[in-house]
Amino acid sequence: MSLTRTQDNQLDWEFVARQLLEALHDYNRPSETLHRIELPIQPCDIMLWAVQQTHDEKLYWSDRNGAVEVAGIGEALVLSPSNPDTLDVDDVFEYGRKVLSSRHKHQRLYGGFSFADSTSEQWKPFGRYRFIAPSIEVGRDGDDYYAACQWRGNDEQKLALETLLKSTHLSDSASPTHIAQERVDTPTRVKWMENIERLLDLFEQGKVDKVVMARESKFLFNTPVDAFSLLKHLRDNTMRSYHYAFQAPQQSTFIGASPERLFKRDGELLYSEALAATRPRGTTLQEDDALAHSLLTSEKDRHEHQLVLDRIMTLLGEFCSSISRDRETEVLKLRHCQHLLCKVGGQLNHGDCDAEVLAKLHPTPAVGGTPKEEALHWIAELENFDRGWYAAPVGWISHDAVEFAVAIRSALVQGETVSVYTGAGIVPGSKPKAEWNEIENKMSEFRALFSPEG
Repeated sequence: MSLTRTQDNQLDWEFVARQLLEALHDYNRPSETLHRIELPIQPCDIMLWAVQQTHDEKLYWSDRNGAVEVAGIGEALVLSPSNPDTLDVDDVFEYGRKVLSSRHKHQRLYGGFSFADSTSEQWKPFGRYRFIAPSIEVGRDGDDYYAACQWRGNDEQKLALETLLKSTHLSDSASPTHIAQERVDTPTRVKWMENIERLLDLFEQGKVDKVVMARESKFLFNTPVDAFSLLKHLRDNTMRSYHYAFQAPQQSTFIGASPERLFKRDGELLYSEALAATRPRGTTLQEDDALAHSLLTSEKDRHEHQLVLDRIMTLLGEFCSSISRDRETEVLKLRHCQHLLCKVGGQLNHGDCDAEVLAKLHPTPAVGGTPKEEALHWIAELENFDRGWYAAPVGWISHDAVEFAVAIRSALVQGETVSVYTGAGIVPGSKPKAEWNEIENKMSEFRALFSPEG
């Protein structure tokens, strides 16, 4: 029987908090892992709960097929380079397996890594990596809804959690409408054209096969932008995507709607995919089908996609005893664009390899290029902005599973500024103007929300 009441799909948070407090007072169980109390609740709008929460520390995650959704506030545990137990990327996975319990399948660390070494001030709150176990969660796994709280094993943190449960409340203010006053692109359109022409020369010289070039588009506003309200609008207008928001110190929030999985490990099963090449959606069914057919039959686009698929298949072969892939490449249709997609899976030789798989797969040719090191060199040479967490792995870690998306179609929200990041794969035959327009199309979800030109 559910322990909550809801009205109009809105969570009765005061009732839930009281139930969690009662369970917290009765809890007296020793554990070397992160303590967790979890209670069933009735169906509710989890995204709305996240938007209405007034706490400074928040996160949100939902997977691509809509089966899993989690919102959280507070920080029961933070894994970052400043944590002595997790000074290196490898330590994140090892420490996660130690501190997370196998008894609680919903207990996870949520966060991500940077694309490369990040040096700019705007990405400083996120660092090379940052993972959070929220103090309070509201989540959904399929049709099962739950509320949970968690803390480390001492009385001081338990008391802090009790205070948090008593003090949290929901805002009843309406979501604001954000209209951008100015937009600044980096690089500029002229510089973009120059960069692509330079890459085309490098292709002819045989120095690199593919380079993914990105742009940072800063939208400036008169008032601070509410990142979670923006994510709610973004989620309502995108489909078949991972949706996420990670709020770091200094009111910096990284949000996005990514269609691309990097990898998922469930026990000793490993899943990844090749997603590349792009066409817009058609305004009619006939036009849409024609664009999809053009994508499937284009030599340039099939080559771009094959580069990604070949590398992922090769890398999975290093960890798996057997590998399988979709027999046919399909077209993944999103609201404003469509891509070539081929899913790959394998049986791992052993499950304790998350850090190695991450290091091998990131960045994929879909966000970096091929060969990997040469492509990264030219990204650093030609892109005059810091990618930060854009195009990097974001997701979750549990005791015996992990899942990471590639953080494309994303934005960094800081006060009155929203920096939107999007990229395009440049290969022989690419047209500078067409690639610029492709990015504009990929950015449609954001531009439709607050761009002056709509």
